[in-house]
Amino acid sequence: FFSMSKLHQSIVTVFVLCTIGFTFSAEIKFDAVIEGIYQNPPVQTIGTGDATFTYDTDSRKFTWNIAYELLESGVTMAHIHGPSELDENGGHLIDLEVDEGSVSGTIKDSDSITLDQGEYIKNGLAYVNIHTNDHPDGEIRGQILTTSQYFKADITGSQEAPTPVTNTPYEGSAE
Repeated sequence: FFSMSKLHQSIVTVFVLCTIGFTFSAEIKFDAVIEGIYQNPPVQTIGTGDATFTYDTDSRKFTWNIAYELLESGVTMAHIHGPSELDENGGHLIDLEVDEGSVSGTIKDSDSITLDQGEYIKNGLAYVNIHTNDHPDGEIRGQILTTSQYFKADITGSQEAPTPVTNTPYEGSAE
């Protein structure tokens, strides 16, 4: 029979042996809705876009896939800006390679970022901004947010507790 201390030592040894050589990292996903109304000050445009981002906290690799369309004039440049809240302007954090002159397209790439840049992004303090000839300060913009920073709930009577209400025609949602 094992004594309790020998059993404890055995468990710890097995745990240590199993975890040697493994690195734990988190891959965080983000997205952004990119529109002129989010510019500061707002821009009236039919231009729009959306973006997805991934940040690997271990390697500090930041990946982006940005799509835009219907811009009023050709793209001149694009950046990730921060730190800034939704209604604030921030400095350039990351320069993005663009197809200059395009009014619709995609911007895909990745880069290693600093710990500070990673913290800004993780805390919702960064945004993507696409600049054009007609709007040199930016035509469309979108805050980079994780899904934990916005929520949606569908509401029905069947979710009522303790007794579900199943005979109601009413439903709702909250965002």
